[in-house]
Order: sequence, then structure tokens, then C-alpha cells
Amino acid sequence: MPIHPRWKKVLSSMIEQYGKEKGTSVFYATMKKKEIDYTKAPADGEKESKYIPNISLKEDAGTFYIEGFISSPNEDFVGDRMLCQEKIVEQINNNPWSKKGSLHHEREGSALTIAEEAQLIDGKAWIKAKVNSSHPDYDKTVKEVQEGFIDGFSLEFIPIEYNNNGIKIGQDTSEGRDIKDCHVLGYGLASRPISPDAQ
Repeated sequence: MPIHPRWKKVLSSMIEQYGKEKGTSVFYATMKKKEIDYTKAPADGEKESKYIPNISLKEDAGTFYIEGFISSPNEDFVGDRMLCQEKIVEQINNNPWSKKGSLHHEREGSALTIAEEAQLIDGKAWIKAKVNSSHPDYDKTVKEVQEGFIDGFSLEFIPIEYNNNGIKIGQDTSEGRDIKDCHVLGYGLASRPISPDAQ
């Protein structure tokens, strides 16, 4: 069956990340699981970009880059909503400390990654980060991203302005927050990010 052009970019992204055979398999499995008719355009209001893998490893002239979504205004696993995506992008682009990334928030020593670019895409913060080839965890990080063990980003931040939003994840938890402004301290590469849109 022919694939609608808007779904072809999802397929292309999956092939780019996983290789032709596995990427094609992941695409069709995702379409089946989500009951999506990939021969037709996405439904009104549905953004096909949410099906594009959120973190990918790319190589350019021997240098590895990790790119993907780092934050989203959607509810995360603790009920927080980051409603300051533009401010996150601005800080990553302009503040030296916000550009630096670590592995699982291990902030000792030199940075594992440094963001070279941040953008707002479909209302979500996206980054492209260069992997530090001199870092002791370089080989391990590249391999774990390639094999899918590291599959997301985790934003390191201090909330500056927020309101409780009434969202509770479980009986004994506090309310989530609608975060309207924050101070970005950096980010970590993660295998279990709190935000479902950052994996």
C-alpha cells in the first residue's frame, strides 16, 4: 500500500535511526499498535512528528551528534507541564551552562555533550548536541544510543514561576505543576526520561 507523504517522513526518520530493516519494522509496528491508516493524512490536530523517534545519533566526518526533543509542554510522568518551551530553547542557545549535557545527570568532570543548536518544533524544544570524543564515557554513550539503551534527554532545571495544576499521578503524590518559567542548568542523556516526549 502507498504511504501518505506525511507518514513517509516518519518512516524515513525511523530508517535513519535504526537502519532500513529495523526502521521499517518499527514503523509498521507503530502504525499497527496505534491503529493508524498510514495511507491517509494524519487526523485533524494530530502531528505525525510525535511518532518520529525523539533521540537519534548521527555521524558527520567522524563526529557524533545526538539530536531530538528535550522538553515538551505535555504532561510528564509526575504531572508537570513545561509551558516555557521558547525560554528553554533560548537558554540552551545562549547560556553556556545550559548547553552542557551529562550521562544520567553525572555532572562531575567535563561535559559529555554540548548543544550546538536548539529549536522550537511543533511547540517542543529540540536540540542537536555534539558528543565529546575526549570524554571517558564517549564509546559507551555512542554504543548505548545506537543500541537504544539511552533513548532520551532529561532536562535539568530550577522552576522559577509555576502553579499547581491539579494533576495527580497516583494516590499519594503531590500535584503536578504548570511551569511557566525555569532556569535551565543543563541536561542529561537518560534511559528512562520523566517526559514521554523526550524519549
